[in-house]
Amino acid sequence: MPGTDLQVKLKYEHDEGPGKAPYLYFAPLSDEEKERTGRKEQMRGKTVEIETIVRDGRNQKHSLDKHSFELVEQETALTTEEFYNDQDKVKSVYYPEMEELIKEKTGAAHVVMFHHQVRAQKNSATTETGEASSIQPYAYGIHS
Repeated sequence: MPGTDLQVKLKYEHDEGPGKAPYLYFAPLSDEEKERTGRKEQMRGKTVEIETIVRDGRNQKHSLDKHSFELVEQETALTTEEFYNDQDKVKSVYYPEMEELIKEKTGAAHVVMFHHQVRAQKNSATTETGEASSIQPYAYGIHS
């Protein structure tokens, strides 16, 4: 299947130099946190947009050893509905599936899955909708 490259604008937090690293706290800082961190504001820094091309990696034959990542097809016993709405099943079914895949691809003797993050445009937890969900909205900027 041929892929499609995308021309996109990505948002980055601009680093303004030593001692001025950008930060953002989503929850209000308590007085104790302000005192401990020395940070008084909820955020600091400027967001900049950078236009770039996101290349489609499918059918590029990337390998873990050569490119530090690899795209693979993987079947799962979960339905899409279960993946989004049944976190217990994700942990009991999908985690072991991914552990076996990682063992197979890396040669690791032991793999431990301990966290996952589901993101989707719909049915996500947002302050605007008041939704309570383990599904998070798409990230608004580049992050680690």
